[in-house]
Amino acid sequence: MTTYTKLRSGQWGIRAEGPVKSGQTVTVQTKAGAQKTETVDRVIWTDGKVTLASVRASGRPQSRGNGYAREYGECEACAWNEDAGDMQGCPRHRGNPRT
Repeated sequence: MTTYTKLRSGQWGIRAEGPVKSGQTVTVQTKAGAQKTETVDRVIWTDGKVTLASVRASGRPQSRGNGYAREYGECEACAWNEDAGDMQGCPRHRGNPRT
């Protein structure tokens, strides 16, 4: 069974029984019992029996690597949303609220 798990980075990833590969599509079961399809982005750790991996963002473009998805006005580092208000609570944005 494959389930969601919180990674050390703070992002959501998957915990899969057995090996998975980057680019592989897997079915993930949520706590509520629903099933979702995710694409493996990168394998973070495996012991051959269990694999932890990050998943590709669905429904939105891949990050440019700077941690800020400008198309959506969101900061991936603090989950701040442009519609929600001020970013000053995020250590990354103190003193420069628009970066």
